Amino acid sequence: MVNMHPDDAVHNIKNVIVSQAMVLAGMVLSHARAATNFDQCALRGGEYFACRLAEKQLGASTKPDLFVAEGTYVITGGFGGLGLLVCEWLVSRGAKHVAEAGMAS
Repeated sequence: MVNMHPDDAVHNIKNVIVSQAMVLAGMVLSHARAATNFDQCALRGGEYFACRLAEKQLGASTKPDLFVAEGTYVITGGFGGLGLLVCEWLVSRGAKHVAEAGMAS
């Protein structure tokens, strides 16, 4: 008979549970990857879900208004080359109030 401290027994049980959980997680991940051919996937309710991007063609009539005329749009770093380009882009798409914030040089 081996005398074992109760803390050692609990530690050993935890190690076994963690090891079994890791093996099970690896099996689920391998199966999900094989089923979906994607690196990122989820198993929910017995179904696999994967991240996918799909291209969508928008016609001219479905183009939404990007900006609210009454809104104010703040550009940080607005005095640099990129900030000025973003400002022009906003205005060309309907923004009427643009505030530029940046550090003076």
